[in-house]
Amino acid sequence: MPWSWFWVRTLDPRADFFALFLHLAATGAAVALAVLVGLLAWRRRRQGRARPSRWWHLVVASWLALALVAFAGPRVPQSRSDRPRPALTLITANVRHQSADQRSVEDLVAGDPELVAVQETTTELDAGLRARYPYAHSRGTIDNGDMESLYSTVPFTVRDLPEDRPADVKGFRADLDDGEHRWTLYVLHLRQAGLSVTFQGAQDSARWIAELAATEERPVVVAGALDFSDRQAPYRIITEDLRDTARADGWLRWPGSTFVARVLRPLSLRFDYVLASPELCSADNRTVSIAGSDHLAVRVEIGACD
Repeated sequence: MPWSWFWVRTLDPRADFFALFLHLAATGAAVALAVLVGLLAWRRRRQGRARPSRWWHLVVASWLALALVAFAGPRVPQSRSDRPRPALTLITANVRHQSADQRSVEDLVAGDPELVAVQETTTELDAGLRARYPYAHSRGTIDNGDMESLYSTVPFTVRDLPEDRPADVKGFRADLDDGEHRWTLYVLHLRQAGLSVTFQGAQDSARWIAELAATEERPVVVAGALDFSDRQAPYRIITEDLRDTARADGWLRWPGSTFVARVLRPLSLRFDYVLASPELCSADNRTVSIAGSDHLAVRVEIGACD
């Protein structure tokens, strides 16, 4: 019965709501069953009756296995990527506009990344990064959580997203123009599925991004706070053709959560991604703490394959 979830979730986009809690619910169900069976066995033993059927053990194990598969399945490492040469270091961060400051700037530029993609840019953050990077572009309204920005040591040409873009997809495209690196970076910030956009809308947006990336002449990197969990349908849709760089570092490196707001931390949500066309390679994907933000940044080396 519990394994019917993987069929049920395909029937209605609203199943994506339950996907956020499934690992906790399945674990709770297994624990409750184990306690119930234990109490029943104790009571029967006191009454001199036979113990409950051992099939209950399989039911408990099945619920625990479901919790493990639902949670860990989308984070199992895939085939290890070749090391990119030449590589650029890219960091993408949702900095939380209410609290980003100079400390956030220092965290972003630590290690001297060539590309810094920012969601929810603030005036102070923008000034600090423009002072360090010769090329920069921003789109949106500053200081209200509605600006996406890119800061770079590499020249790039900006292209807006098509006018038919879904309303919840914000950002722009940047074609790298230094001759050595020829790929297109999407700097994106989506609205959270189930809150600012319907679950069906979130799936449609993920499909729209994937289809747009497929039309590009160059390989594509999608970076930003996409604001859907890797346990939800939009993740499965967008990664059909784009590779999740967090799962390309081998079996010793598993992706972790990136949304670390204290009240939601038990849900272990991964909302921030760097996704890449198969023609590109990546290495050393990791999360980075940014002062004042409730998201962890994602940092990765990426470029053409060696």
